[in-house]
Amino acid sequence: MPYDQYLRNLIIAAGNSREKRYVEILTKILLNGAENLRVHAIWALGEIAHDDCLKILQVQFDGESSQLVKNEILYTLNKLT
Repeated sequence: MPYDQYLRNLIIAAGNSREKRYVEILTKILLNGAENLRVHAIWALGEIAHDDCLKILQVQFDGESSQLVKNEILYTLNKLT
């Protein structure tokens, strides 16, 4: 299994766990990961849905250059609010 697929699976598992302890690593992936992993990190942060996650996504949206990532942030924020 390629490394990106492995990371994607870990991101999905973190989101499914809904545990706040994964917010920090998901945020790092959101800021520095490959675009496809960033989209999955947004989904996972939305599943955790802690107040910190909402703030992180709002801040990231303002500075985001990828339209795909922006669309996923918008979708997730709309789902949470």
